[in-house]
Amino acid sequence: MAASRWNQDLAIGSFVYLDFAVAEDPWHEFMIGPQVGPYSYVVSSPDDVFVQDVAVSADVAGVRVGKPGWVLPDGLGARHNQPVYRFSTKPTIAEVQAFVVEAAKMADDYGKGLVPGHPLVPHDGGADADAPSVERPVRRVQGKSKSPVDPNLVYALDKVNFKDGEWVLAFGDESNLGAIYTEPAIRAFKAITGLRDWLLGVEGDAPIVLKHVPGGQGNIFIENVAVAYGKADKGHTPRDGVNDARILPVGRNKRKVRYLSFPEQVWKCQFEEFSEEDWILQGPRSAPYCLGEVARINTGMVTRSVTWQHENHLAPESHNALVHEMISEAVELFLCVDQCDIVNSAGVESLMRELQYIEFEVKKKREAKAPPDQGYYFRGRSKLTGGAILCPALLKWISERASRDSSILKEQRKAAEEFALARKSAKGDKSGKGDGG
Repeated sequence: MAASRWNQDLAIGSFVYLDFAVAEDPWHEFMIGPQVGPYSYVVSSPDDVFVQDVAVSADVAGVRVGKPGWVLPDGLGARHNQPVYRFSTKPTIAEVQAFVVEAAKMADDYGKGLVPGHPLVPHDGGADADAPSVERPVRRVQGKSKSPVDPNLVYALDKVNFKDGEWVLAFGDESNLGAIYTEPAIRAFKAITGLRDWLLGVEGDAPIVLKHVPGGQGNIFIENVAVAYGKADKGHTPRDGVNDARILPVGRNKRKVRYLSFPEQVWKCQFEEFSEEDWILQGPRSAPYCLGEVARINTGMVTRSVTWQHENHLAPESHNALVHEMISEAVELFLCVDQCDIVNSAGVESLMRELQYIEFEVKKKREAKAPPDQGYYFRGRSKLTGGAILCPALLKWISERASRDSSILKEQRKAAEEFALARKSAKGDKSGKGDGG
């Protein structure tokens, strides 16, 4: 069995992140220098410059490549409960250039007799047993010293958790997704490597990936994966196994601030149906329509609120104006900063209905003084009085409910009138019999 190796070319000056499989130890950031072996690079840590093997092995549980501009890979960082020991600030151009000079000298000293692409010396001898061996500098991280990891070491199966939970097929034959693999089946793989709760093996001629999950949770995990890939197919970042339709991938603008424009975020939202148990509000969901209308005019909720107030001659200190702007700001923050998929949020739906109610009441008062232009029926895309944005499906549902309630009240009133007439008639009959006696 062969070790899992890192076959991606790494540019000088880029950053990689390694997990050394030490309990409660953070990921470690390294700036990449020249390559001195198939999986070895001169690197700079926040503390020192040395040669490091960049490969998953018994002593390295994970390898991640940073994004351009000194940005952590997705899923790393304190907010993901994956802390990183890294440079205090982004290395300057002068610091990078100084490192490159030092790294080139170290690579020259280190690489005598070993050129990039030459196989490393196997520990068990073999075809490359006579290859030149080079003594390597010791890797030093946060005051700890340990010999560099040899990438030819195989992943130790005795570290695999076979006792608690179960291993479920997460990638491979689609017809077999969700299948549970037992210890004998896992040990029978042609080759295997691991990364925490993940195992990679080869079954037949096809690679498969297993995920360790709590007992009985295999089907739930597969459903989460299906949801994530459904989002990914539409240009969204997978939700990393979170079974929740109310979140979007975190994004930052060009200034690295966690804020994206309102129209941009609206078009990322994806409407998802919920069962009655998961959606407590009655009536059609109106937020997708209203948010789409605001995005269509290429503005945000707060800007649109100020425009609506001006168009309807509302005093800024009036109750309607204050509540309208406050709700608009909250909705914009939910989408642009918190980056929630608000078309699937019951809370945002409730806020949007309150917003529509305010606009409906203001529209009704204006139309009582001046009837609206009926020409919007011919235009195909109506502009309601005062620029109000009201979901047609919600208006229809409200009308139907009001008509139903009105019909019920009418029938109740008719029944009450008939009952009163019957009582009056009964009293008249008794009065007449008494006179005749």
